[in-house]
Amino acid sequence: MENRDVLEAEGTKLAAPRDIRNDWLPDFFKAQRALKTQGAIPDDLAARLRGIAPQSGTLILTEENIIGVPNDLVQLAGIYPLMGARVATIKALFPDATLELYFSVRSYDSFYRSMYSEVVRNRGFLPFDEFYNEDRFATNSWAAMIDEITATIPGENITLWRFEDFRAVMPDVLSRISGFDDVAPLIDRYAPQTTRPSLSQKTVDILGDIAPAIGIKEALKLTETINQHYAVADGHTPLSVFSDEKTATFKAAYTSDLAMIRTRHPALTILDGPSVSAVT
Repeated sequence: MENRDVLEAEGTKLAAPRDIRNDWLPDFFKAQRALKTQGAIPDDLAARLRGIAPQSGTLILTEENIIGVPNDLVQLAGIYPLMGARVATIKALFPDATLELYFSVRSYDSFYRSMYSEVVRNRGFLPFDEFYNEDRFATNSWAAMIDEITATIPGENITLWRFEDFRAVMPDVLSRISGFDDVAPLIDRYAPQTTRPSLSQKTVDILGDIAPAIGIKEALKLTETINQHYAVADGHTPLSVFSDEKTATFKAAYTSDLAMIRTRHPALTILDGPSVSAVT
């Protein structure tokens, strides 16, 4: 709360997940669908959504589900299939605002593993080969995603970093977002919520055994209890979904796509660790 007050004293309003997830976010999704199907956002809906912004100054809108949810990948092609439309909706709501995007990318092997884990934890068990569709995912690319986003937000207003580098680049990221030169006090005051431990391979194997017998919904209720018993922290093997050869292929594609982004969008900033230097 203290960081929120410090930001507001400098003219910056923070809208975090707890502020927007219950009401604002569902309305935002309605707006995106209306823009797609009707070509415009109804005035009353637009007014409610715009009410989140301060009369002047900066709004930091931080909510990962704005750009999409893991289950989108089960149904649609693309890294974040709805991200382009969602960014365009924000632009439609705030046409006179200068939009800036701060976003992390990660190696495709760990990205798909993470997204699959979230589907299992939030929607219930399904076999990995029902989540990962080789044909549908074949053209998935961070470079293609950035190409789509820059139709709405110019490259010079986009900052990327590799998920793998976040600890190293975090001060730079926070400085750019907050406008503060010294972000150490913000970091010191921040009390992160405890994150759920990664799924172990044993947990997913057990879920695969029991889900057909007791049903997906009942198995879902047991997921965290099982994972606590077979925790990675206690020595159990982390979830593994790709062969070493496939993982190496994904990592090579990841490196290639980052190079492609730099070439196609030279004005875009990529923060590289561990030196925390900005490379454009």
